[in-house]
Amino acid sequence: MFPTIGAGWRISDEQFMQWAKPLLSDARFRASYGKVGNERIGNYDALQRYGFGRYYNTVSGVAFGNSFGNPKLAWESLIQANFGLDISLLKNRISIAIDVYDKTTKDLLYNRPLPRETGFNSVRVNLGSIQTKGFEFQVNATAISTKNLNWNVVANYSRYKSIVKTLYNGESFISGNTADGGNAGWFIREGGQLGDFYGWKALGVYAYDESNAYNENWDRLTPDFDAAGKFSGYSYNGQPYTGIVQSLYGRGSKLRGGDVIFENLNRDSVIDDRDRLILGNAQPKFFAAIINTLTYKQLSLSFTFNTTWGNKVYNNAAQTLDNYGTTHIIPRPQTIYEAWFKPGDITNVPEVSRRQTTGNMRMNDRFLEDGSFIRLSYARLTYNLKPQWAKTIFSRGASLYVYGSNLVTWTNYTWFDPEFPSGDPLQMGQDNGRYPRRREVGVGVNVNF
Repeated sequence: MFPTIGAGWRISDEQFMQWAKPLLSDARFRASYGKVGNERIGNYDALQRYGFGRYYNTVSGVAFGNSFGNPKLAWESLIQANFGLDISLLKNRISIAIDVYDKTTKDLLYNRPLPRETGFNSVRVNLGSIQTKGFEFQVNATAISTKNLNWNVVANYSRYKSIVKTLYNGESFISGNTADGGNAGWFIREGGQLGDFYGWKALGVYAYDESNAYNENWDRLTPDFDAAGKFSGYSYNGQPYTGIVQSLYGRGSKLRGGDVIFENLNRDSVIDDRDRLILGNAQPKFFAAIINTLTYKQLSLSFTFNTTWGNKVYNNAAQTLDNYGTTHIIPRPQTIYEAWFKPGDITNVPEVSRRQTTGNMRMNDRFLEDGSFIRLSYARLTYNLKPQWAKTIFSRGASLYVYGSNLVTWTNYTWFDPEFPSGDPLQMGQDNGRYPRRREVGVGVNVNF
């Protein structure tokens, strides 16, 4: 069952609000609570399926399918409570809408990976519950209204935060792949946020083989060289160091000049899974947009700005190129020119030939970027012919216009477009190289007969 209930109270009609009539045109509180279901489980996912074919030395037989059946599978449900306030001021010249909501997704559907030893790839499960709290604000105002000039403004602001409330058997897990393949990973845990990128923090690249040196507390030592460029010892905090010198290892090999300097979170001699941490979050701090429409006599100008701010994006498209692992695809130019080449090079790009041997391309914050942007998403200038002029071409009205979409984007994001959808809420914020939205400019004529 999926019940819903809603109620509203037009407070502006109450007797005790009559004093506000000159300013307040209308005011209404509203509240709603409801539950909806998502039945997109998949055909027969609750059953263990079999396939018929040639499985045993070309002999026909029966074998299990790739997915493990789950007879306890249930519908996903969304429960939401919403509280709002609608206000109209100055004879409806200003309208304000405020919404606060709290929604919880229960029995979240998820393809849970299984160990390969089981013989299955995954099992469809009800993962747990996710709670999202948000706030939305919108104002629609007629700033200027005269005989020849009108100016209307619509602006909105919203923010939200999604938290994992419960998980299957209370077990935290990593969604995605943070192994040496380099794809993004997200740490999913009870009480944590959705979109928490999880991996290794990169601190640069070792300039020399001798740069991989640490004292007994795993603090970095500085290698010293004489005038001839020969290694002469170490220093720490500007003072000569003669104590124990330790080094870090990755994938069984001692890290050398040209290897990535990963933060040694566990303070031991190996960079491994225990050194991973939360690197950033894919959830924006807020969204906002403003739409302006100005009309002066026969001219009309409308333009829209929108922004998404405070989110991190994992540039998986750039990582894939820099991985040198795809045929007929070359790395980015800055990667080619900035890669470590010889002892003494100061850079953040590791040496090419050892990109995998020591884990240099494992998921790290070198490919994690700020996804904030401000965009002039649309603009249109229109000239409406006067009625008497339109009659000369036997029409009831005519207009000429020029327009443009996706005109300018201000962002520090290095790939094509910082705005892209994320299909999986557990793996948000990864840019796999989606084709960017097009920029369009055009002219047109409207004639009404």
